[in-house]
Amino acid sequence: MTEQLHVPITREDSKNPQNQIVNLKLALEKDIAACDIKWSLFVAAAQSYRHDSRLNPYPPKYATKNKSEYDIERIRLTISNVPPLLQVLRLLESEETGLNDDVIDLVHWVVCSKSFPTLRSVAKNEFDATLKKVEFITPVSVPTHIFEVVPQADSAAEGKFQQHAENRRKLFAFHGSKVDSFYSIVNFGLQQHLCKTALFGDGIYLSSEMHVSLSFSPIGSGWKSSLCGNELSCIALCEFVDHPQHLKCHIKDRQPNDGENERKNNQDVPDKYFVITNNDIVRVRYLLMFAKLPDKPIQIHQNALMNWIYNNKSIATMIFYAIILLSVGLANSRTGQYFRQIFWQKVEKFISSVKTKYFSL
Repeated sequence: MTEQLHVPITREDSKNPQNQIVNLKLALEKDIAACDIKWSLFVAAAQSYRHDSRLNPYPPKYATKNKSEYDIERIRLTISNVPPLLQVLRLLESEETGLNDDVIDLVHWVVCSKSFPTLRSVAKNEFDATLKKVEFITPVSVPTHIFEVVPQADSAAEGKFQQHAENRRKLFAFHGSKVDSFYSIVNFGLQQHLCKTALFGDGIYLSSEMHVSLSFSPIGSGWKSSLCGNELSCIALCEFVDHPQHLKCHIKDRQPNDGENERKNNQDVPDKYFVITNNDIVRVRYLLMFAKLPDKPIQIHQNALMNWIYNNKSIATMIFYAIILLSVGLANSRTGQYFRQIFWQKVEKFISSVKTKYFSL
């Protein structure tokens, strides 16, 4: 993705902290996993070394005086003070939240802003129906989480999409990108001028094979306190319009001049690929998350020290090796020789006293 103009979303929500607490608590109670992943995508963009092109839109409270940039260090400082969202919910339910105003304000802006699409958790028993929207052949691992992207009711982008879709077929396919890109993708949709891959011409690249898109979505760092997992890979399940003027795809058994008048810009795009040249005919409908949960310590001993050694074998081995080296070094030193001499003198004295007491006539 290339650099783009940073856009602060005007905050339409009340600045009243009490209203923010109420709205945030309701959102967390309704779907905490969706709130968690929305916040995690924001954090991934903010923590990225490419934050200048990834953190878009940025929170207006952190804008600099010229309004075209933001204070990234201040944003990251606030992020570092945000506890796990389950804890946030418990604190919000108590009379004294224990959360500072900056934390509540930023989490509320990301999770509750009416300018952004809403995420909805898809139940496990709905995974198959969601994935069957695309007939992919190569088997892949099942996502750990799926979230539906629900546009705002007055979304202009959604209105344009539906206009293009009139009397035309709508299809589904996958799009892969790095996890720190998805905060902007969810909020602004896929933008062809930000797509670097151009093997078959400029445009937004989709595939009907999930494993193809997964190859463009490596595991990346999300939010360390996420209940969904702190390491994530994400791909988008997109709906697009089969528009002959704005879609390039492989046409099987094409005859000379077959459909050329209608599909003017078609090129020899490989099978299972789609290249879209108009942002308005594609919409992100679902996020498929492949999360790596942190390893939980295994309790196999009642003794706390033994459990620690079992779960930290490499560290325990290094400590044990260091103790051996120190012991050998101490044994060969003058101090070590002195204590060794004292030790053997004590042993000899003990043996002599035993002999005198039990074996003397």
